[in-house]
Amino acid sequence: MKNSLIKLLLPLFIFLLIAETVSAIPAFGRKYNMSCTTCHSPFPRLKDYGDEFA
Repeated sequence: MKNSLIKLLLPLFIFLLIAETVSAIPAFGRKYNMSCTTCHSPFPRLKDYGDEFA
């Protein structure tokens, strides 16, 4: 019982920990009326435009 509870809660805890660290505020996109995909490819990569801006 205890072992199965740990197996259930551990992935949930890890997911919540990761989700908190990757949350972002799209202030640049809102300011310039652009989509996030203008600079970003799927996590954690930037497109050429995003690299130039950074």
